[in-house]
Amino acid sequence: MMDERCRPTTRLLDSALVIWVVVWAVLGGISFLEVRDLTSLSDTMGAAGESLKEAGQALGAVASLPLVGPGVRPTAERIQGLATRTITQAAASRVHIRRLSILALVIGGVIPIILGVAAYVPLRRRLAEPVSR
Repeated sequence: MMDERCRPTTRLLDSALVIWVVVWAVLGGISFLEVRDLTSLSDTMGAAGESLKEAGQALGAVASLPLVGPGVRPTAERIQGLATRTITQAAASRVHIRRLSILALVIGGVIPIILGVAAYVPLRRRLAEPVSR
């Protein structure tokens, strides 16, 4: 049975753990969501790549005209190449941002919670032991 003198200490320790877990769970969740929201930049970059692709295709159509074509063709090809790279990089950045959001959750929430519980358990066991008289 727990000694009466330890009850306030035990309650304080239990309350501290609950507060610790809630605070770090909220911070980890916020970090996860904030980083995950950066995928909107990837979406914008992908949309810009698609627009570049359309512009390159339009210039490619102009390049087929006899009087204008030869001077425009290299520019159209550069724009289409840039569009392809932009679309590819947008997709890659989306993947990296998703991975980073998971890492932010683990580092900003899960690890501090585990450390808090790891510190709590031995203290709580020690308080639960009967006091030697």
